[in-house]
Amino acid sequence: MKDLFAEPARKRILVVLEQNISKSSSVSENMEFPDWEEVKRKKVFHLDRMELKKKRKQAIQWFFGSFSLATAVLFASLFFTFWTNKSQKESLIAEVPLEIPPTPQINPLEVKIHNLTGKVICFRNGETILLSKNGQLVEGDRIVLEKNGMMELEFPEHIRIKLFPKTDVTLNKSQGSLESLAIQISLVKGQAFVRSPKLRPSDQLGFLSGGWSVEVRGTSFSVQNLKEKPTVVVLEGTVQISREETVIYLPEEFFWTSDSSETKPILDRDKKSLLEWQKSIQKAEKQALLQEFRQWDLLRLADGSTLEGVVAGQTEKELRVLTVEGEMLIPMSQILETVRLE
Repeated sequence: MKDLFAEPARKRILVVLEQNISKSSSVSENMEFPDWEEVKRKKVFHLDRMELKKKRKQAIQWFFGSFSLATAVLFASLFFTFWTNKSQKESLIAEVPLEIPPTPQINPLEVKIHNLTGKVICFRNGETILLSKNGQLVEGDRIVLEKNGMMELEFPEHIRIKLFPKTDVTLNKSQGSLESLAIQISLVKGQAFVRSPKLRPSDQLGFLSGGWSVEVRGTSFSVQNLKEKPTVVVLEGTVQISREETVIYLPEEFFWTSDSSETKPILDRDKKSLLEWQKSIQKAEKQALLQEFRQWDLLRLADGSTLEGVVAGQTEKELRVLTVEGEMLIPMSQILETVRLE
């Protein structure tokens, strides 16, 4: 079967080839070709393989060089942005101050003068001032009472000090803030009565006399320095007396003198004097509260005791009462009854 179809197919192929050759010959016969001189004058460019390789290498080098430069620029931009943000954060952190608790503002204490009689002289910064009832005292003042002089000093927190005739004292320290107060007085000679409510742990109230230090925590007592022999008499509370390594705790209704290491029960005359002065202060405090609030209340407490003063306010848990001893907060659970006396 293959031989039958092979011959005709071969003939057809030859016929097609002859026709194509004749066509190309006829086309070339009709075309006009340039002569050799013209061809020689034209520049013929030959493709050099080495030149192509060189150009290809240069193109690759340019591409990778440009890519490396762009990468470096991008990295530098990112680094600059990161460093700028970091610096801004550090500057913001530096600008925001740490929350340090504010330092309490220390101010000179206001010292009021009461019940001044006779001649009382104040020595202040080289000046001599004759004190009057409306006078003011400041830290560093030296106060000398003549034989007929007498006065009382009122400090914040209901602290009262009574100075007797022929007394010489110096107000060494008188300052305080909302959180604490500091009062220190040097008793050179004479006698002073002191009345103080219960102080805060940060408060300081003390006397210096004859080389001894008398520290108060809240009490009524007297300090004397006669013939260089300091004497301390305590009516209420406790007083700490110290000198170098010696420390003495003097309880209520006892007295102590520097020429004896023993503490002795208070004498009747000293107790009477302190009680009378304390009552006079309480009476004056009550009159001041009555004049301001026009009322006086009595509280009966759960422990069986009573408390007098002015009910100045209350919350759900406690009652605010102003007494002759100062302000007190009484829990509502401890109050049985409140009676208006005046």
